[in-house]
Amino acid sequence: MHKEKITAFIQSDEYSPMSRENIAVLLCVPKKDMGEFDSIIDELLEEGVVIAGKKGRLFSAKAMGLVEGIFRSTSKGFGFVTDEKGDIHIALKDVFGALNGDRVLVKIKKSQKGDKNREGAILRVLSRANNKIVGIYTQERGYGIFTPDNDKLPDEIFVMQRDCGGALNGQKVVAQITEYDSPTSSLSCRIVEVLGFPYDFGVDVLSVIRSYDFSLEFPKKALQEAEEVAVIKDSDFEGRLDLTGKTIITIDGEDTKDIDDAISVEKTDNGYRLGVHIADVSNYVKPESPLDKEAFSRGTSVYLVDRVIPMLPHTLSNGICSLNAGEDRLALSC
Repeated sequence: MHKEKITAFIQSDEYSPMSRENIAVLLCVPKKDMGEFDSIIDELLEEGVVIAGKKGRLFSAKAMGLVEGIFRSTSKGFGFVTDEKGDIHIALKDVFGALNGDRVLVKIKKSQKGDKNREGAILRVLSRANNKIVGIYTQERGYGIFTPDNDKLPDEIFVMQRDCGGALNGQKVVAQITEYDSPTSSLSCRIVEVLGFPYDFGVDVLSVIRSYDFSLEFPKKALQEAEEVAVIKDSDFEGRLDLTGKTIITIDGEDTKDIDDAISVEKTDNGYRLGVHIADVSNYVKPESPLDKEAFSRGTSVYLVDRVIPMLPHTLSNGICSLNAGEDRLALSC
């Protein structure tokens, strides 16, 4: 049973809203595959591709003219969701408890103003983007108030005294949302980490790290793989051009630990030959390996005021993949 086949059927022009049982009958789903079929339907519901009606009938979000996208809030509470036609304005009354960055499903309101002035209402929050937030904790009588650093999030989030995590009045903390705005509850959170007072040394940098959820530690599998591959074998030299006899220079600060590019210049009969040399990381990081998956997740190395959070473990970034003077290194050269 393929997810694409089920999706295509529900989104087809011939489809009429029906129960998942009827869909299974029309698609001739074998009884032994019903568990997988139900899992796929649940995934489509979670992704917002399919909408469940009151009587259990399943509707195509696409056929209903619903738009899926990321809600971008303003400091005043209203916001926008963008699709291929442009921005959809979401008024404060139509936010439906969505927070900045949440993935949402939007119904476009009828308008005579055309695509450039579209307005919509959020029908459903598909996934949350603000599970953990950095901000200031303030004590009140018997409870606390958490104020996020991000001004696109609500100004005040309620904290029960039992959920303050030992935070003191005025401290910078990391909060985890426990209840989202809904008809039966209001936004509330619990403190999961105390970073310190705002002007304590290092708290500013730590706040940035926590705000963007940067990973300081590498998974064990990635570290183990880095240790195993961080060596140059005799076979690595086969088919490669030996440039160790040439003068090749790097231009980096004295405290640079990861030197990933270098240049060389030679005078020729016709002028000069410029060489550009880049560390051959692909020799060590193979597709779909633990190192590759972790690097993909991180996206880049992050340079902060007092530290670097590398995309690859130090064994690679500062070691075998760093073009250090006097060391044999593998590179891609032009």
